[in-house]
Amino acid sequence: MQAHRRSKQSQAILLAGGGLLALCYFFMYRPLVSTSAALDKPLIGLWQTLVTTNSQDQTLEGLDLDDVETTLQHAQLLRARFDAVRGALLARLDLEPFITRKLSEPFQLIDFQNEREIRILELKSLAERHSVRLDPELLETFPNYPASLGPSSLLWAQMALAENVLATAIRCGASGISKIGVRPVRAASASPGAGTDFEEILIDLELSGEMPAVSRFLASLPLRTDELVSMGLPEGAPEKTALFIERILLLKQSTDEFDKVFLKTVLSGYAPAYRAGESGSKNPKYSP
Repeated sequence: MQAHRRSKQSQAILLAGGGLLALCYFFMYRPLVSTSAALDKPLIGLWQTLVTTNSQDQTLEGLDLDDVETTLQHAQLLRARFDAVRGALLARLDLEPFITRKLSEPFQLIDFQNEREIRILELKSLAERHSVRLDPELLETFPNYPASLGPSSLLWAQMALAENVLATAIRCGASGISKIGVRPVRAASASPGAGTDFEEILIDLELSGEMPAVSRFLASLPLRTDELVSMGLPEGAPEKTALFIERILLLKQSTDEFDKVFLKTVLSGYAPAYRAGESGSKNPKYSP
């Protein structure tokens, strides 16, 4: 009797368990399967599109996650190299520390005029030692106050770059220098779409000399002092600034003297866009 009763209880438990499983199947499992299938459809579609594109486009042939990772690492390496080259280029634009400090200080006319006179005397002495003829009015056009081509503080950078150009031409053996002048300042940026990082200073220069001397001068312009020595060029000032050619016109002076030429060029140098009174700031800007 008890065995019969236990058998019926077991059957009832089995029937109840089966019914519960059936309910779970119809009301839980099947909806989950349907939801999962619905979520898989977009992913499957994208994957099929990728496979189709991969098979049709030779540039993507064999594309997989490993290739993507390799490409990303290569791009990161190129970015690091680009940043290194960019840093080296920006370092070439540095002005001498004395001028950089003056750019970040309020402009003092008496300090500027004293320094201007000292540099003019040094240029005259350098020209005499190298037997280079300077036009009598040349140094009168040396950057001077009042400044009409930008903020007064920029006169320090304009003076330093003009002196740099003249000293380089003298050391390279030019026969004569007839003109030095400064054009209006232009804003420049180190990165596309960024703000003003530099002030581009354009310098007009006219000189004459034998072709080897003019060639030495042009080759010396973008080089720093240590690079001049390694290239076998005349040594420049200890803190020579890199300069770049904007425009150039080279003419033969006469039909009888083939080796003598006349050079007319526009050169460019750069000064950081400082705002007066913000010394110590890494990259402050001029106030408008």
